[in-house]
Amino acid sequence: MLVVPATQLPVPNGVSQYELPAEATVDVEIVSNEIRHHQRTPVGTAIRVATVGINAPNVVGTTVASVRDNWVHDNRFGFIIEAGFPVAGSALRGDAIITTRGNRFSASCQRDLLVSLSRHTTGLGLANAPYLRNSRYLLDLGVDVPWGAAWFANPDGLGNSLVVNGATIPNGRLTAYDASRTCP
Repeated sequence: MLVVPATQLPVPNGVSQYELPAEATVDVEIVSNEIRHHQRTPVGTAIRVATVGINAPNVVGTTVASVRDNWVHDNRFGFIIEAGFPVAGSALRGDAIITTRGNRFSASCQRDLLVSLSRHTTGLGLANAPYLRNSRYLLDLGVDVPWGAAWFANPDGLGNSLVVNGATIPNGRLTAYDASRTCP
């Protein structure tokens, strides 16, 4: 599942392209799903929530997501919260407000949760997309997604804030991505 606040896709000839707004908000509930076997290399994921949409880098996005009562198993990553599709020279701005409750994660081959204030592959050191600037990620994680077991990428000096369960997380990066790890 991929959630973004705005996307611009090609349209057929004769159809007028919708002009994107300066700002967009998506409010979504991801509830009572079984999501499994997303093991694509390098980063197969079950749930992916982003703040910058596909072909919409200048739309300042806000993604509000409630993720609850899902069974997420046998994926490379269970849940990724990220910038999504940032482009150098664009707005580089997006906020996330995420709540989790009652989810079951098992057999994630890399990690259950990755949080990146850039593209997920940049957060893992696999690419070099730009990081967001002056953005805010507010995460209210239930016991189903323990922050101590999460990986994250939020470098210093960009004005971003990452708040988890009411506590501000110091800037930095914590990942242990292993490209050679095979999923069962």
